[in-house]
Amino acid sequence: MTARLIQPVDDNKDKQRTYQRMLSRYRLAMKDGFYLEAILIDYAMMEDRLRSFIYYIGGLPDRNSISIKGKAKNKIRQMVLDYDPKGNLGISSISGKRRIVKAVLSWKVTSMCTDDDDYLKALSADIEKLDVNGLLEILDEIESWCHYRNECIHSVMNKNVDSLGEEIAKKAEDGMTYARFVDNQVKLLKKKNLSRRALRLGNQ
Repeated sequence: MTARLIQPVDDNKDKQRTYQRMLSRYRLAMKDGFYLEAILIDYAMMEDRLRSFIYYIGGLPDRNSISIKGKAKNKIRQMVLDYDPKGNLGISSISGKRRIVKAVLSWKVTSMCTDDDDYLKALSADIEKLDVNGLLEILDEIESWCHYRNECIHSVMNKNVDSLGEEIAKKAEDGMTYARFVDNQVKLLKKKNLSRRALRLGNQ
């Protein structure tokens, strides 16, 4: 395994400090026209908030998990397969995280949740607190936004600068709007923490 070049956050206090600093950099980047940096921060926040969503539905036993595992794994896998027969539980990319979140939301929309399983009942109750339709729409917007972000990051030197300039400021602003929407939904999941409690998981 490749050694980390940058030290990860140590705890929630350190994570909060990092968020505050990055959001400060985002505001400065938007003010001064450094939209590529703003987009980088947007993307990082989206990915982190989607990961937190998966954490709070019990897919990640602890904050350092690098894959879906534990008591909820098989149930989440079935939701993903019902949503996308070719889908998997990979969370190494933003598209993988987005697929899992969409699969779980789709399960809630299509399921009557008559199962006696304590975890599924808790998960259903957790999701009832969310703006499910709004979140599904935002996830679609994020998918489209990520295509734009990928073109900027991976081949910006091959883009017409006038064409790039036409949209990049708005895309940088939109990205933060999407990230904050997901963040607000995660806060609702975190509030009662029913899914993790049903699995007897703490907030490690």
